[in-house]
Amino acid sequence: MWPNGNQMGTPLIEAATNKRFPMLKLYDGWGIFAQNLEGAILRDVMLQGVDKGIVVLPVHDAVAVQQKHEDWAIGTMLEAWSRVAASGGAAKARVKIDRP
Repeated sequence: MWPNGNQMGTPLIEAATNKRFPMLKLYDGWGIFAQNLEGAILRDVMLQGVDKGIVVLPVHDAVAVQQKHEDWAIGTMLEAWSRVAASGGAAKARVKIDRP
């Protein structure tokens, strides 16, 4: 639904998506599941930061820390990903670092 309540474009977008990605299952609950995984990973990293006295700010699907804690954040985020996602190494997390 568009912000103004109009649903006019929704069937067109769904039809185009289904044509381009026929195997994609829309509205199957995966988005909510993925958000839950993301939240669990960020919560884990933030709690480990509390234990170590490191300020960790969640930013969408990432964390912000002081630059001196960058290596800690990378390692902790990858460890949390492996533990929470439990993919057995089948899925790899991508690390991207932005500095001021």
